[in-house]
Amino acid sequence: NAKASLDIVDAIIDFDPDNPGALQLKGESLAALKRHNQARKIWGDLCFSKNKNIAKEASQLLSKSLSQKALNISSTKSPKEAISYFVEEHLRLNLSPTLNNEVKIILEKIHPSKNNFSNLDLTKHQLQLIFNTQVIECLENRLHGQGRLSAITPTQKSG
Repeated sequence: NAKASLDIVDAIIDFDPDNPGALQLKGESLAALKRHNQARKIWGDLCFSKNKNIAKEASQLLSKSLSQKALNISSTKSPKEAISYFVEEHLRLNLSPTLNNEVKIILEKIHPSKNNFSNLDLTKHQLQLIFNTQVIECLENRLHGQGRLSAITPTQKSG
């Protein structure tokens, strides 16, 4: 029962407001109650916890939540917009975006595999390259918007 769990965790946090384990559980309870923005806020803060296990778990939960939202975005908007959302949210939170299964599904919509690699490692590397390209494009757009990156000439940018 997510609501009961949230009530219990809130009581623990009232007693010990800096308890990272309780905060992480609160994020999970909020996510179960479909209060994703509140859960992401908590996990975003916990990503920088001194407790490395909590930070790692919070980072994974946050990334999974963002990728789920990106997957939803890809069903109504373009896959590139969904990937841009995923990357931009990570950058906004000072986190590194990483490839996961939901993001792979979106990437396959951008570049459906025509190669049908029999080797799963090759397919994985191909998706990683596509993801890296999308991350670079988001970073370039961000830097252009800040006026920190001059226009790239066609000879500088590969196809």
